[in-house]
Amino acid sequence: MSDDLPIYSETPLRTGLQFAELERLKGPDTLPAWTEADARIAAFEGLSSPSNVAAARETLITFTKDGLLRAHAQLFPERAGAGR
Repeated sequence: MSDDLPIYSETPLRTGLQFAELERLKGPDTLPAWTEADARIAAFEGLSSPSNVAAARETLITFTKDGLLRAHAQLFPERAGAGR
């Protein structure tokens, strides 16, 4: 097989060149923005940890009544009536 591509005879080099252009299609890293937003929402709502916000956001796939109630229960587990 290395004879088929004499210029790229090294497998790691060939693989790296094949996928080098795909890096630009990945898009920007939005994790810092989500982390900051989760922290601000947690502070605004008086939550002790932004992890509840992240968990609720990740489970909220569709905006249905049941989905919103489930997210509300995850956000505020210590509040009576959360998610009802």
